Amino acid sequence: MKKIYIILLSGLLMTSCTGWLDENPSTQLSEESVYNTEKSIESLIYGCYRGFYGYGMYMGKMNEYLHTASGIIHWGRQEEKDDLLSGLKLTKYSTNPVMEDCFTGHYLAINRCNKILDNIDSSPVDESYKTAVKAEVRLLRGILYFTLTRIYGDVPLVTSAPDNYKETNIPRSHFCEVYKLILDDLSYAENNMRDKAEQLAYTADPNRPNKWAATAFKASVYVHIGSLLSSPEDNFWDNTDASRIPDFSECGIEKEEDAWMLALQSAESVITEGPYMLAEKFSDLFSWTDSEDFLLSERIFTLESTHSASNSILTAINTLPQYPEGTINSSLSNSNYGKVRPSRWFYQKWCETYPGEKGAGGNNKTIYVSSSDPRLDVSMFHNGYIRQDTKTNRTIYPANGTIISASLITGMPYFKKYLDPLYDVTSGNADFYLLRYAQVYLDAAEAAASLSQSKNDTYWKKALEYVEVIHSRARATVEGATQPSWAGRNFSNKEELVEAIVWERMFELCCEGHEFFDTHRRGAAFLKKMVSDPINTFMTLDQQRKVSANASNPESHWEYFYNAREFPSSVEDLRRSLLCAYPSSELIYNSSLSDDSQNDFYWQ
Repeated sequence: MKKIYIILLSGLLMTSCTGWLDENPSTQLSEESVYNTEKSIESLIYGCYRGFYGYGMYMGKMNEYLHTASGIIHWGRQEEKDDLLSGLKLTKYSTNPVMEDCFTGHYLAINRCNKILDNIDSSPVDESYKTAVKAEVRLLRGILYFTLTRIYGDVPLVTSAPDNYKETNIPRSHFCEVYKLILDDLSYAENNMRDKAEQLAYTADPNRPNKWAATAFKASVYVHIGSLLSSPEDNFWDNTDASRIPDFSECGIEKEEDAWMLALQSAESVITEGPYMLAEKFSDLFSWTDSEDFLLSERIFTLESTHSASNSILTAINTLPQYPEGTINSSLSNSNYGKVRPSRWFYQKWCETYPGEKGAGGNNKTIYVSSSDPRLDVSMFHNGYIRQDTKTNRTIYPANGTIISASLITGMPYFKKYLDPLYDVTSGNADFYLLRYAQVYLDAAEAAASLSQSKNDTYWKKALEYVEVIHSRARATVEGATQPSWAGRNFSNKEELVEAIVWERMFELCCEGHEFFDTHRRGAAFLKKMVSDPINTFMTLDQQRKVSANASNPESHWEYFYNAREFPSSVEDLRRSLLCAYPSSELIYNSSLSDDSQNDFYWQ
């Protein structure tokens, strides 16, 4: 961590408390005075939030690089670059520069949190305020470590800001220890943070998380632990090494069922007692037009975007097509547009689950060109979109009734969620939901389904009820919509029900930064069944064969842009895909690490 440490010592965090993304701080803070007043401490807290932004972070390159290793998202360029092609192994290699930025960015943000925790007790400010500060900062630190351990498994546990380079040379801690810290942080936050009304009264910031965010994140953490324990025979650890077998007893979890029960209890606590409400329509979440769109009660933890923010906010730029109608982007060119795209397989899976119409042309008569689920049209551009600059239609996949060139630009849908009316190829105003209320319902549904002992028992029915809440809201998006719905759908066993709930997460939360985690957490056999085998089969279909489209060839089809490669198909290979490789630079800078620390299964 030498490189990280140099950055940490480069200067004291200086930021204004006027907003998370303030680029021109109005308050200059000295080491001596920074903890003397609540106002200056608030500046540091906003600095912790600002740590969630960065080139390799949530609104930066994580979707393009990490989540393209999910199979759900594909990159929008046909490039033979190892840092992208590693996604075809459903993982990321140790030399991936963006994932190194992701690793470094998380530890920089953790250091900001640790610096406050190291110094706040000696502050002369009110004791109750200090407790609230520690609680909020521990919420943020717990979230950051939750992301890191889901990507890398074992990671160094840094709980105090380093005073010297030697203190950065620490080994990776067992992932169970990391989860213990995460849950300790979230529990402290849950018990000591302000509630929604108190937070708003003190900060006047409607988007600042409150104590219920900690409970909601605890539900997600327990879901992930339950997922790991549901597949101990084919997950990422070595079952022949007793020291590697997970032991979550210090987290209050002796067996898988304990994790699912805690997940359900946490999620239901938020649902029955928390201050959140689902947006009336799914489309309301991605309107970005009126001030009310940015104040929805569904927002639990939201990263804000503004036109004045730095270029680390790339969600609109990376997901939208060039010159999309509904924005002011009519003259400013952007060669980096559309780098994050829904894979064609994912599009067809969604449409098969909630069918619409199949194509009317020779090149798409066997594939779906629409879905009866209103969420798809809110989430994606498909078939075509109107260009703002020319007011003409740009035909894209699946191009109903049209023969067009099977190029990268036209050969996949585009994501649509970050379509901001003020988007002009700068950062835009579309925010990023790190956690929203719908996920709590889905966490509750998956936990209940996982606890079910027999079809139609109490937990089975709970799972269906929680999913129906999400379906009902989705149907409300379009008047008269009858889908999505599971009415009349007959799941034969718990495994089918759980898989269906995971797919609902993909549909509801697509392009919101959950893809890699949700496809990988339940082990290699699950990843094989859910992702790699279906994609490999999909790529053998006639519609995917490499035939150039032209007017004289009415049977032309789309080719899939995975460069004639297959995804791993054996459980053993897929076990190697469940984690990303530890950044190679850390093995150079951290003397406590060795080559065995790398996880880089495919490059060994």
